[in-house]
Amino acid sequence: MITRIKNALFPTRFEVGIRKYLKGLSSSGAGSRNNLCVQSKKLVIECVEDPYYYGIFGAVANLLVGMNKNHVDLIVIRCVNVGESRSLIHFLKYRILNPVLSRKWINLYRVFSKDIAYKSCGYFELFTGLRDLIRAFSIWRGLNSGSGIADLSVDGVLVGDLINDTYIRFKPSPTVPKEDWYLLFLIWQALLLLRHAKKYFSTNKVSYFLTSYSTYIHHGIPVRVALQLGVRVFAMGNYFESIKQLNLSDHTHTKSGSGYASDFSMLKDQEQKVLEAEMALKQRFSGVVDDGLSYMRKSPYKKGDKAVPDVNGAYIIFLHDFYDSPHVYKNILFPDFYQWVCQTIDVLNKLAIPFFIKPHPNQVHAGEKVMADLTARFPQVRILDSSITNIQLVDAGIIGALTVYGSVAHEMAYMGIPTIACGDNPHSSFTFCLTAKTIKEYFKLIKEVPLMDFDRSLMKQECLQFFYMHYLHNSEDEKELLKLLSRYRLTCNSHDDDDADAGVASLGPIVNSPFLERRLNRGLN
Repeated sequence: MITRIKNALFPTRFEVGIRKYLKGLSSSGAGSRNNLCVQSKKLVIECVEDPYYYGIFGAVANLLVGMNKNHVDLIVIRCVNVGESRSLIHFLKYRILNPVLSRKWINLYRVFSKDIAYKSCGYFELFTGLRDLIRAFSIWRGLNSGSGIADLSVDGVLVGDLINDTYIRFKPSPTVPKEDWYLLFLIWQALLLLRHAKKYFSTNKVSYFLTSYSTYIHHGIPVRVALQLGVRVFAMGNYFESIKQLNLSDHTHTKSGSGYASDFSMLKDQEQKVLEAEMALKQRFSGVVDDGLSYMRKSPYKKGDKAVPDVNGAYIIFLHDFYDSPHVYKNILFPDFYQWVCQTIDVLNKLAIPFFIKPHPNQVHAGEKVMADLTARFPQVRILDSSITNIQLVDAGIIGALTVYGSVAHEMAYMGIPTIACGDNPHSSFTFCLTAKTIKEYFKLIKEVPLMDFDRSLMKQECLQFFYMHYLHNSEDEKELLKLLSRYRLTCNSHDDDDADAGVASLGPIVNSPFLERRLNRGLN
């Protein structure tokens, strides 16, 4: 406990090592070695309280402004905490501690950032944000049972989906009850953040805004305001792209697949690329956690010793992490994963179509409570052991997969099994994934797919085209940069707090290589 408190208030030796390295870049003039140093430009970065983003953002600042602190402003994003609403004491504790806990990170970022753009929370919010609180209360009371929070726009900025996902993640809760006072608090916080962001970006000439994610209110609101005001926004929270430039029509940090099919059709040596994709996919099916599954603790294809139940003629509902962001892509037909699975079960029961539920391999511990709730609500539901692989399920005769936007869609397509999705997803430009545009269409597809004939050969071919575009289609520079970023991320996730050199050992190759510089050049020009 003492160590945790110490690490929360003071930098660890691991973090100090990164700080010294970044400070050395500034004093050595390393930024002048490139042609990105533009002293008249203003860069804004998020104060992400994570050594990975601290190091990466420092490397980018070094290349963009030569570590000139006068040209880098910091947005302090800490304003919500997981589980803070479980009691009034917890809530007040975090209101008091938030500015204190951010102080350590503000000091770390001062190596390459002189000024604070704005802080997402403060001790005097109740006074300075009283009008916002009154407005939030009016919005909260006005929520009706039909629309929910996800479609809420304020002053021309869509914020409802961000509030919805923030509640799910930080409450935490699998769904959003409109009467909860914590929802009122998040609406108020969203209004405060909206006011801060509009004031800052409209009164400062900002050229670039660097963010980690675009989800949740503390990331998403400044991203959307900056885009509306013409700021160039770049996100680095994507495992499959080193840097993604966002825009008003695509403001999510996830990789877009809308042009995959047409882009693949323009490539040369398509047969060779399909073979390359098939080799990589077969490796995944062997149980290897490849780069495409690096966010998972274990492979969904690592075979266990559990017997496969009689799934012949059944759908499999592939669950998501209930506490993850449902709106990580642009649109979803349901407000959250919990309502999606409940309504899906209702329809399958009405249609008398057999089905099973397969838990998400990466589900957090709290997901057990949701599973218990589902079995209490639907006593007849049958839950598969997560060690049963998808290959076993296909061999046992399943008829289809149901997901919101999961990677299971292309994996099933390779094995000739159709998937129905109900939200934007990377597979949308191909026919192997049936993506419903409305809830009515989603329910209709569930009824009709068992009666439809599918071209299994075409599904397999399209799956491999998708796999190549999503996971393998990168320039050599991008491939090398992604490898370096992955290595640094792994170091940050598994480091020893007392190891002052480990972070530098994996961050240094990123800074010293030409790959990041060339990637920034390509993005900015």
